[in-house]
Amino acid sequence: MFFYISRCFTPHKKHMFLVFVKLFSCPKKLSLTNLKLKIMKKITLTIYLLALSFAAVNAQTTEPFLVEAESGTLGSDYATGTDGSITYVYPTTDLAASGSPGNDTKVITYSLTFPEADTYDLYVKLNVGAAGNNDDSFFTPRAVGSNVVDDGSYWVNINQLDVTGHTLSTDIVTGDNVGGQILEEWKWVNVSNYHATGTDWNYSVNPGALTVTFQIGARENGLLIDKLVFGKTSSSYTVAELEAATTLSAKKHNTLNSVTLYPNPSKGAFNIKSNEQSVSYKIYSILGAKIEEGVFGLGLSSYGENLKSGTYILDLQANGKRSVSKIVKL
Repeated sequence: MFFYISRCFTPHKKHMFLVFVKLFSCPKKLSLTNLKLKIMKKITLTIYLLALSFAAVNAQTTEPFLVEAESGTLGSDYATGTDGSITYVYPTTDLAASGSPGNDTKVITYSLTFPEADTYDLYVKLNVGAAGNNDDSFFTPRAVGSNVVDDGSYWVNINQLDVTGHTLSTDIVTGDNVGGQILEEWKWVNVSNYHATGTDWNYSVNPGALTVTFQIGARENGLLIDKLVFGKTSSSYTVAELEAATTLSAKKHNTLNSVTLYPNPSKGAFNIKSNEQSVSYKIYSILGAKIEEGVFGLGLSSYGENLKSGTYILDLQANGKRSVSKIVKL
């Protein structure tokens, strides 16, 4: 290979092209101009493929995911009904004067495995009954996990749902007051960014605890709930995007076994050997703060040399497969 380079170029030019020896052959009659064109085409293609890879990873990580309201464990006060193709849940008795669900009969409990650690908003598809502001409230928890059902400090009263909501497919879903009632119609509401609570809140999911308990509680019995959708707080979603959200089971990742990491624990860098063309990685602190992220390809790469001593979470994703593991920096 070096022989061909020597034949093609004068000595003062040889060092400029040695870095490309492994990528390009150099025929005896290949001109400098043709080689430059070949190099530029290769670079352009590489940049294009990296851009596509980044876009695909970004789309995957911002996609909302669905929980059917009836898929949880329903307290005995809840019942299900249908409206065409929609199956919904509703409480059979009223509890409007309370600041909490009061007891387990008025709670639905879900076991959810979030696709990745992040902060999420809760969107709800619901239907407010004909009584308007007497049919328009339910309870959501202030955090993921099991809650004390008769303690109002654990719950948020989502009220005045009669005057909020979005129905048009192109609407960006918020929790804003729309200035008039929307009754007996299925609509979407962002209850994490809600006009009547006086403050915004969301749900934090840590990398070491992606499977969580989530609960909602009954308040007024004229409110029907069809779907819950979790979307990243950093993103916004239209009605059409929320309607297209898929269930957690449909988004379950297969285990990524084609990437290995060593040594672990490590006093220096962590070596990652990959058999995938493109792997996205994220490193989190044990408390869930994102420390580093990026993309690597085939072969051997090194990361984390500058991490401080401690325990971290490494999240790897490629081709719909995923691996989440703890790494320790000594």
